[in-house]
Amino acid sequence: VDHVRVVLEEGVDPRLPAAHVALAAALERDPNNALYHTLRGRLAEAEGDRAGAVTAYRRAEAIKPDAARRGRLEELLARGD
Repeated sequence: VDHVRVVLEEGVDPRLPAAHVALAAALERDPNNALYHTLRGRLAEAEGDRAGAVTAYRRAEAIKPDAARRGRLEELLARGD
């Protein structure tokens, strides 16, 4: 999961596939981890996948509500692009 954070912070595109693999493995081990779903949403946003980001953020919110994440989700929904 730390690998995913580094990729997101640095915006290093060549490592996005590895970040997806690491995150998928983490979610397989702990599918009810809100942080992992939030990171999945951030990865989706980084790749321009608005629908994927919304889905991931909604899942994270269902597990553990968070004001900052809810705000980001509302922004994505309001954009509607």
